[in-house]
Parts: sequence; C-alpha cells; structure tokens
Amino acid sequence: MIIFRRSVNVGPVGAPNHADQLRNHWYWRPGWGIGTRFYYWHLTWDGKSELHRLVDDYQAVLAPVAGLDPIPRPWLHMTLQGIGFSNEVPDDQLAELIERARSALSGLRSIPARFDRLRIYSEALALEPEPAESITALRQTLREVTAEVIGEAPGRDGFTPHVSIAYVNTDQPAAATVAAVESISPEPAEETIGAVTLLEQHRDNTRYEWRTITTLPLL
Repeated sequence: MIIFRRSVNVGPVGAPNHADQLRNHWYWRPGWGIGTRFYYWHLTWDGKSELHRLVDDYQAVLAPVAGLDPIPRPWLHMTLQGIGFSNEVPDDQLAELIERARSALSGLRSIPARFDRLRIYSEALALEPEPAESITALRQTLREVTAEVIGEAPGRDGFTPHVSIAYVNTDQPAAATVAAVESISPEPAEETIGAVTLLEQHRDNTRYEWRTITTLPLL
C-alpha cells in the first residue's frame, strides 16, 4: 500500500515518468503504529508466475542499489480500497460488507492485465497494469459498496492501479535507481485477475503483511 506524493520528470513519449528524488516510505501515518490492523480490499498474486518472473528480473538488477526494501513474493499486492481499522469495524458490519461485495462482483468477469515497464515513484517502485480501466471499475465497485456499509470509503477518489515491488527506506536522489531500472528491458508479464481478497493488514515488520479474511472470485 502506498499513497503517492508525486515528484516526476517528464520523459520521452511512451517512457515511464520517474521521480527524481526518493523519500522514506516507512513513516507512521495517522492512527498507525505497532499492533495496528486495518481491513483492505486487495488483489494478491499467489501463483502468478509471469508477474513473479518480471518482479524477480527487476529486483535482481536493483539489488545493489541502497535504500530499497524489495517485497517478497507472498506480500506482493495491489491495494484497491481501504475499509477501516479492525477495532472500529464490528464483525457483523464486516460480514454484511462481504455479502454485499459478493453480490456486486457476481457478474464481473476475470480481468486480463499486462505488466511491462517499472515506474519509480518517490516512495515506491511499481508496475502499472494495462489496460487499467477494468481494474479501476472494479475498485470503484468496491469503493461504493464499502461506503454503503461502513458509511464512508477511506482514501481518495483518484486511483492508479499498481503493484509495488520495493519501498524506499532512505531519502536520496533517484539517479542510481533510475539507472538500474533503465538498464534492462525484460519481457512483459501477462496475467489474469480472477479474485478479490479482503484482508487484515499490518506493517509491524517494516513491510505490509496480512491474514486473509475471505476471497471473492470473478467469473
């Protein structure tokens, strides 16, 4: 999960726009600390071998670059929509949310996604899927259902689908990171998004980890 604070250079047409300055992602957001748990709708990537291969390619070339925390395969994710702190969402409300989401997603088909070039943001390095429209629509459905049940949908209306592969842990210029990323041109990854996961997430260990509450399949 990341809230992007953008600082980018405009590159050639078709090239990723990379940040020129990196900053530590691991500051505590309001309400967060050791022991905090928060419910989210996520896409997770277990068994997605093509995406894992692409992530491995980039993480390998980034390994010598200081100030980055690569994300292990089990914790790769795409944040779709926050729900609320687990101590503030009653069990019956969470159960209602799951059933309403199950109904809202019941007619949606699996989503093909292509992951290509890596984009460097100020706090994370992320792969952005193409096309993004179906994922954006999926997120909007979950956002609307969450607002209906919880009373509000946390976060901003704006949404850029992305799968982070590393978080920044040190304020530093982006030049070395950009050079590493631009040194390779790996084959794109083609994957199918076939389910949405509701999970309880924490960041006690300087990474985002979770337990799965339920998984809702797409057609």
